[in-house]
Amino acid sequence: FRSSLDEGLEPYDLVSSGNNLFQNQYRRTEEKAHSLRGQYKGDVDELDFVLGYIDKSFTEQNTQSNISDFDPSKPIKYFQYDVWNLSLKSISDFTERGMPLRLTFGIQATREERRSLIKEEGVINEYKPQPSGTKDTKAVFMDGVFDFDPWRLQLGLRRDHYAVYSLDDEVIERTKLRFGDEKIRFTQTTPSFSIDRNVGDFTFYYRQSKAFRAPLVTQYFSPSQMFANSTSGENTLTGLGVCGAFDEVLVPVDISDYPGDLSGYAAALSEFTAVASTSPERLQANYFCGDVFRPSESMTSEGGVIWDLGGRLRAKITYFDVHTKYTLNSLYQDASGEVSQPGNEYRYGSEVELDWDLDIFHLAINWSELSGSVETIVQGEKREFELSAPPGDRLNISLIKMFDAFDASIGINYRNISSRLVNQNQALITRPEDYDPKVVDGYEVYDIFSRWEVNDQLSLRLSVQNVKNEEYELRGFGGDTSVGNVAPGRDVRFLVSYQL
Repeated sequence: FRSSLDEGLEPYDLVSSGNNLFQNQYRRTEEKAHSLRGQYKGDVDELDFVLGYIDKSFTEQNTQSNISDFDPSKPIKYFQYDVWNLSLKSISDFTERGMPLRLTFGIQATREERRSLIKEEGVINEYKPQPSGTKDTKAVFMDGVFDFDPWRLQLGLRRDHYAVYSLDDEVIERTKLRFGDEKIRFTQTTPSFSIDRNVGDFTFYYRQSKAFRAPLVTQYFSPSQMFANSTSGENTLTGLGVCGAFDEVLVPVDISDYPGDLSGYAAALSEFTAVASTSPERLQANYFCGDVFRPSESMTSEGGVIWDLGGRLRAKITYFDVHTKYTLNSLYQDASGEVSQPGNEYRYGSEVELDWDLDIFHLAINWSELSGSVETIVQGEKREFELSAPPGDRLNISLIKMFDAFDASIGINYRNISSRLVNQNQALITRPEDYDPKVVDGYEVYDIFSRWEVNDQLSLRLSVQNVKNEEYELRGFGGDTSVGNVAPGRDVRFLVSYQL
């Protein structure tokens, strides 16, 4: 069981309910997490079972001043999250014809429910821009590792069953009307593989994996008219609720969907005609996107070399390439009415890692850089432009001194982020010629931390983040950096943990 409470000013979320809310927010976060875990280890097999529940709530209020409590005269938003998760995994290690094998099988299930409310002038209502909803995921997976020295091969396969549905009665009825079911469902299969080759102290490797990202509940069910007012089918709009620009997705009944079933076709046609005549507003701009979205898919490839000197000194160099297709912000309807997600995003870069483990010190150094581009449809033509807000080159250095006699340690982290170009164009319609770059200055931050395990039950931890109280700039919604949003300053935390 874990419980936490955090309250204070924070920069406004980048995914907000509008593109003009460049301000801070006063937020109170309460969380209670329960977890039950069971493990069995035999000579060949291992079983791992986890059952968890998280009760988490946010109370938020947008503000442009340094307040220290909620102002009851202004709108206050309430979000309640209830998250259940179940995981069962089986691992088997054995040898077949002299070859060591490891096979893993498992199932996972998660349900995440969000309730969203807003209190204005003493009245509490559903908060439509971030609507209430539930995500259900069920997955089965398997993974095999085959060792035939000096080679190692890993093959994996995962299948996810996904369902999302609203908890707002109005949205539920509209979902059933437009898509025939209150739940939006899809199934996704994602394979992976890797191959390693040992040559003395070096290991050369290549890995490839497929993944997907489902749209958020907000993207599925947020009201379109709050985020877009263009009705031109040739425009590509980005952000939330983009389907307000599209023709109604309630497609007229097609007889080809009812082969040999004229009575079924007649009944469906009659129902469609009745709905269209009694609720003409439902044939206008869409209330929400719903099942128009498809999940984005990404393929990650990486290769590199590891140099390992007996575990005390380890270096790793990696080059990676990530291609994401069907990007969620590229939803587009062509002149014929066909809806697609033609957007592509390409990210590529490199990373260098060094770990040096001495008797009383541990030194870790990490450097990384990333570049890329985006493809989307602009006025019916595929266009390519730069990433809107790429991260700066990053250098992290961590030095830790251990005191084994006291089971304690103290350390310092150094983080350096280089300057970068960020697109200032906030328009929902994006074109390469509208790219408006601004240099965002780099920064460096120092953190210190310590821990002391007093005994088997009591532990103490002290951390000071951003020791020099640096005010480095954060980008705002849509990439804008002119809003004066800076990262939080110095942060001091002391933690006492006692295990019963």
